[in-house]
Amino acid sequence: MNIDVICLANSKNETLRELTKLTLHSIHDSEKDFKFNVHLIESCKEKNLDTKFKYDDVVVNEITPEESFNYNLFLNKANSYLSSDWVIITNNDVFYERGWFSKIYNVHKQRPDIESFSPKDPCLYSQHFKCHFKNTDEDYWENYKVSEGLMGWSIIMKKRVWDIVYPWDENFDLYYQDNDYCETIKHNNIKHAVVRDSIATHLISQTVENGFISNSEKNKNDYEKLVYKWNLKK
Repeated sequence: MNIDVICLANSKNETLRELTKLTLHSIHDSEKDFKFNVHLIESCKEKNLDTKFKYDDVVVNEITPEESFNYNLFLNKANSYLSSDWVIITNNDVFYERGWFSKIYNVHKQRPDIESFSPKDPCLYSQHFKCHFKNTDEDYWENYKVSEGLMGWSIIMKKRVWDIVYPWDENFDLYYQDNDYCETIKHNNIKHAVVRDSIATHLISQTVENGFISNSEKNKNDYEKLVYKWNLKK
């Protein structure tokens, strides 16, 4: 089975290029029965023979938009390349364990009404969500909470879901992009779950130079966009 993977990267230095390579190879090597067609959306435009990082062994398409980085704009750039029944959106700083997608696929076979998923980050859950999955019979947990049930750094969806969300709202160029996805699928009655035994570790937020600054002016402005769009309570 073919699966489309969209990976957003910024290969501006060797550290980030190696991080992207680690992410892509962990996906590529994680399953035997699934073929991952990786579409790399590259932010770094300044490349030459010395710095160009080649992903020929794992990447099907490498796209470098002319525009400045905008998370949802860049996702939209991948639309014409998608042809599989499943779409994965991943950051370039995630390590995927072997069998991670199989676990999601098996849950979907049991519950075909769940069409959006995230893997579980063992570090995140051990530190912040210890109460979840105490019952070993629970293979998955339906939840829309960002960073608890819906991991913005790794979202797996049926192509039908992508087609409903597309075009992604380009007003969300970074912050609250995952929240907007969450509200969109809720609005369309699409169920989301995090899968207990699907393991992927979000390493570090390296792609964004200054990280997530919760009290920044931009963060506040983007939050206001989200509240206004979905009529949320502050």
